[in-house]
Amino acid sequence: MVSLGTLEKAAATKGQAFDRILTDALRAGFRQSRLLCAGEQTQGQADEATELAAAIARSTADRTSRLDELRAARPTTSADKITVAPGPGATVPRTSVASRTSGLQRQVRADWVPRAADRRVRHHLPSPRKHRR
Repeated sequence: MVSLGTLEKAAATKGQAFDRILTDALRAGFRQSRLLCAGEQTQGQADEATELAAAIARSTADRTSRLDELRAARPTTSADKITVAPGPGATVPRTSVASRTSGLQRQVRADWVPRAADRRVRHHLPSPRKHRR
């Protein structure tokens, strides 16, 4: 799960740093989801639950692949010059990630659609607050 510290750090960052925080948090969430699904599939006894776990595992695998496509080209810096090093299995044109930053943010936000289950979970979580002293 994403910590409050990560959320605060993401809120204070922009550009490539924001992209890195976002993609790392998404990847960690997908990994945790896959672990939970694997446990349900191997240890679960209810057919509906194991089928749902299999569907969720496929979905998170698809999302991870999509995330890899979005981050296929990672920037490397050399003095003032930014160059692009292709990521694993990259098939995208060699462009600067900085030129695609806002597109990545828009794409990830456009892919996320709140569901009833998300609203129920969010209802039980404490709201993030800034601590003042």
